[in-house]
Amino acid sequence: EKSSETEETSDWRDWKPPWNGSVEEDSRGLASRVWHELHTVERPTAAQTTKGLLAASSSINHSLSVIEVGGCDGDWAKTNDPVQELLRNDNVRAMVLEPVPKLWKELSERLHTLHGADRRLLALNAALCVKPGAAVPFYVVSQQFAVDYPDSEHWVLRELGSFNRRHLRRHHIPNKYIETINVPCVAPQQLFEQSLSPIGHDASAVDALVVDAEGLDGELVLSTLAIKSFRPALVVFEQKHIPRKELERVLAELRKLHYVHWREGDHMVALLAAHSGNPSDEQQQQQQWQQQQQQQ
Repeated sequence: EKSSETEETSDWRDWKPPWNGSVEEDSRGLASRVWHELHTVERPTAAQTTKGLLAASSSINHSLSVIEVGGCDGDWAKTNDPVQELLRNDNVRAMVLEPVPKLWKELSERLHTLHGADRRLLALNAALCVKPGAAVPFYVVSQQFAVDYPDSEHWVLRELGSFNRRHLRRHHIPNKYIETINVPCVAPQQLFEQSLSPIGHDASAVDALVVDAEGLDGELVLSTLAIKSFRPALVVFEQKHIPRKELERVLAELRKLHYVHWREGDHMVALLAAHSGNPSDEQQQQQQWQQQQQQQ
């Protein structure tokens, strides 16, 4: 979806403590390696961060495991999808969720044009939800809208699907163009129970989580991180539709779990690279680390 925010040098959504060595929770050391390179950059982009993660994994001969929620149709030339570079790489395994059948079919077809797709990429026709469900009402822009307004942007025609009908109305979609479909919902734990999944069944093996869920992003990030072993090096999610109080709660939980985080346009980017969830602790540890470096 088209970005609506401009970049600023500082933002209440940012928490970017200086790099302070490796972090125990970052078991493969990927986030620490990326943050070592980016912590002095004023506002790293999500694309920069994903490329850094790929480079870090290559340096230790590790293949990345990625979950993307809300893959849309895979037409990356028309979207701001931050993970597209990862999916093209032969050393990346990914599960990409898309609940709308028509979009899922196009996504699946596009993924299969990528090298090694059969063994490393899976397009799953489902939505990620807090609770599972076989047929949950979901609201999309009808195909008639594209007929009547053929010059509409891609994000209007294809990226506004939501479990909340009001989300489409807030984007000025008339009621007559809002279609209700039933979609399957999988709960976070079920992501690791899919047969023939390229990411396997071990939640601790996932390196990146990317969520674009049209306002439900924060809720889904928290419910997925509630799996104790699920601590991806990188988390990216769309923040612009999340109310401030809810977003503050999500960011507080990310800090508690040792993630640094910052806003990049409509996204939040988080790396598992903080020694403490307490900013004052981070400052003290950074001073101690600097003193140790000077003594060496």
